[in-house]
Amino acid sequence: MAGEFDLLNHGDTVESGFVNAVEAIDLHKVWVLCRDMQAQDRPSGKSRAVGLFGLQAVCGPGADAHSVWYRASLLLMLSRRADVLMPWTHDGELDQAVFRVAAVFPMGKMPVGVVRDGMPFDVEEFLRQVEAEAQK
Repeated sequence: MAGEFDLLNHGDTVESGFVNAVEAIDLHKVWVLCRDMQAQDRPSGKSRAVGLFGLQAVCGPGADAHSVWYRASLLLMLSRRADVLMPWTHDGELDQAVFRVAAVFPMGKMPVGVVRDGMPFDVEEFLRQVEAEAQK
């Protein structure tokens, strides 16, 4: 669509069709921000968004805020799927092992207008790696 801003084709966010790796601490901070905003929005039925500058303010210096946001969004979607991450969730918080794996796990981009059936990464392998990371 003309004039449409494709967040994942902005700058150097994507290399070879995969979203860039990010720092786990940045991913955790953005995930918390997005999760908390969604929780606040549910009662009102309204949705809010945070812009690029807001994301960059949450992340560390030099962070790829586009990739951090994308990975956080996928993690939020995954966390809503039939308690897939329940073994690593305690009091509403995900174990740091989830963020360490999600920060670097190969995740394909999802172009605007393309319908997918499932996540753009191997969920079973992701969960295996989270389990292994949690055992360390």
